[in-house]
Amino acid sequence: MSDRIANGPAAHFSITDSDAHMHVALSCLAYHLHRSSTSEEDDKALKLTADPPESRAMLDKKWPLNSYAVKNWMPHLELVPREKWSVDVVNLATRALTARSESLSMIIEGNNLVGGRGSEYYVEYGYFKEPNLLRRPQCVTARLGCVKLTEMLLCASAGINSYLTQGDFYMALQYAARGGHTAVIQSLLEKVVCDNTKSDKLGKALVAAAYEGHADVVNLLLDSNADVDAPHDKWGVGAPGCRMSKSLACREVACSPWR
Repeated sequence: MSDRIANGPAAHFSITDSDAHMHVALSCLAYHLHRSSTSEEDDKALKLTADPPESRAMLDKKWPLNSYAVKNWMPHLELVPREKWSVDVVNLATRALTARSESLSMIIEGNNLVGGRGSEYYVEYGYFKEPNLLRRPQCVTARLGCVKLTEMLLCASAGINSYLTQGDFYMALQYAARGGHTAVIQSLLEKVVCDNTKSDKLGKALVAAAYEGHADVVNLLLDSNADVDAPHDKWGVGAPGCRMSKSLACREVACSPWR
């Protein structure tokens, strides 16, 4: 990290920013994968009840590194240039983000993507009742703002997913919009098919962004021909849904008549 170290007698011990982030990411990822492989035994040992928050607190107390690992392996890996990701790194990340896996379930819960009814995902009596995110790992990475990991999961040429449809990209777009992650949205917009007409698919992402008060995302989607009158099954229809926004400025942008 330091030029003085890199060019001095201790050069052998120098390390770059990307090398440091890769080391932390792989350490956290390896620990997380180990924990996810033993979680069923821990559940039995702890006699988990129907209360997920209490159960997670018990696990975090027993395994203090688990919380850090599950939350931070992705942000650290995102800070490493994509060309420095080895095949082994991609394979480990893909394994951790496998659909319907215990690993992905722990990532969802550990990053507080578990909520009540009406949220992306919720847990009731220990069973997954709305496994949208559990079935679609690209929506998890998009919701968390991980551009490189989302692109990795949506890259059919890499052999990770050979059956991609436009719906996979639009679904990830909605979750990125709800999280307010413009970088992820810009990446996804380059991959979805949009013409010069109003897009109801982008309109669903627009309503999600407006509801959460992300004015910059609203502007970006409107500039990409999102339909402000598009229906959304969770937040209403078009402008009425936008009027539920948490941000007055965002609400005004989304419902502006000249749009």
